[in-house]
Amino acid sequence: MNTHSSAKDTTHSLFKTIPPERVGIDGEYDYNGLANRVTQVLEQQFSYEDLQNLTVRQRGTVVMLSGKLSSQQLLHQIRCASLNVSGATDVEIHGVDIVPQSAYQGTTQANCA
Repeated sequence: MNTHSSAKDTTHSLFKTIPPERVGIDGEYDYNGLANRVTQVLEQQFSYEDLQNLTVRQRGTVVMLSGKLSSQQLLHQIRCASLNVSGATDVEIHGVDIVPQSAYQGTTQANCA
């Protein structure tokens, strides 16, 4: 009977574990947790003007970016910052248009290591 109890406890604990891509900002279960955490990181590292036309979504562990950005360098920095978020395994770029802004001020450097 001890092995039955042990198997039941193991199964029960598996249902209590949240997959990394579903962990929300405060550690709660969130179906879009990865996208929300990536958005939070990007808002901390980049200006509102840099991100105002960017949409962040997720498909499982893949972060999907779409919208408009001011430079290819900014896109690379955002991609790197997104990959550094726990649970992200890849970043897909879907229809990101590069539209240079004359008043572009630059962004904080993101490390892609």
